[in-house]
Amino acid sequence: MLSKSLGSGNPINMVHATAAALKMLENPTAIAARRGRPLEDVAPAAITRLIAEQVKVGA
Repeated sequence: MLSKSLGSGNPINMVHATAAALKMLENPTAIAARRGRPLEDVAPAAITRLIAEQVKVGA
């Protein structure tokens, strides 16, 4: 993972900021449901294919 620090370069603050950002990530399916749109309109095609493959396998 590569990132850029804006502001303090304190390593502990950078770890806290990274952890907070990762906790804010959402599932594309949840975003589509909240917006009332199909998954294909919200997520890139690669993610849509990956989710479809997982459903086929039953994972």
